[in-house]
Amino acid sequence: MIHAVSARTYRAWLGGLAGLALVAAGCAPARPTPASPARCDDHVDLAQTMPAEMRALGATSAVGSGDTWYFAPASADWSSSVQPEGDGYQLKIGMWIATPRPPQVTVREVSGGNAVGTTTFAPTTGGLPGPLPSTSHMPAPGCWEIVARGPTGSASARVRVGPAS
Repeated sequence: MIHAVSARTYRAWLGGLAGLALVAAGCAPARPTPASPARCDDHVDLAQTMPAEMRALGATSAVGSGDTWYFAPASADWSSSVQPEGDGYQLKIGMWIATPRPPQVTVREVSGGNAVGTTTFAPTTGGLPGPLPSTSHMPAPGCWEIVARGPTGSASARVRVGPAS
């Protein structure tokens, strides 16, 4: 037996169904969104302790652990030290390395792209272990992460790169 449904009842049923669909869509787990350059959290996470050798060089704060450290910037963020360079950007970071070899450094965009950068070193005459000046090169604007990894430690910096830097 087929029941006749009024147009008003049918519209109310469709409206309820559409509302249910909207609620279900709103309850779906949100996908993480990549960090845009404007929302790039580039604050400096200072370590509670640092190697005595860094203090002897005059450092008052550092970022890192184990055998791999960054000298913390004087500002509260890494991005204020970014400079334009050719078709891209650069950031100079002083490192303290407690091993005779430089760390492995990755420079990657974390704001939705898949770009990668590079890091070059300018060793001091004292060699390693010791201070190691570095320059990280980023080819495009965005939010970038620079991670140095040694055998027993690591240091990382998140950097906002672009016209607003």
